[in-house]
Amino acid sequence: MVIELANIFENEDSVVSFDRLVPTDGDCADERFPAGIVASGTVKNHCGIVTMQGKADFTFRAPCDRCAAVTERVFSVPIVHTLCRSESEEADDSIIVRSDLSLDIDGLIYEDAVLSLPTRFLCREDCKGLCPICGADRNLVDCGCQKPSDPRLAALRQLLDDSMDNSQED
Repeated sequence: MVIELANIFENEDSVVSFDRLVPTDGDCADERFPAGIVASGTVKNHCGIVTMQGKADFTFRAPCDRCAAVTERVFSVPIVHTLCRSESEEADDSIIVRSDLSLDIDGLIYEDAVLSLPTRFLCREDCKGLCPICGADRNLVDCGCQKPSDPRLAALRQLLDDSMDNSQED
């Protein structure tokens, strides 16, 4: 959805509302958002400052980073952007420059949703993950595998074993 900004920039207190299902197929094909992204908010000019404010609600589906179980989680993300016509010397990443006076909100909302996701996606906070030896899901079964010892420590282990043997002989 494209919002034309010319009227908003020229008229103080002008407001354009949006209530939209942002599709995640086509150009933004992403199966991790099974129901799309539901976004609502406004683009408004208040005292000469044009802002886009609202929220995006979505369900995110992905495999757990520890056990690979497919997991869904619901998110609600705030949308807050300041819009301007030209770049100023004090510009930063929070300001969006729209010299063509149009704004594609679908792409912007999709970016906000993706950037709000956690870097590590877990099925639950205490996920035990997969056993590195047999591959069993440690959340479901205790496989009993022993963690292999680090071969770099073999010499130290041998010293400890020798010391234990000597103390038992005395």
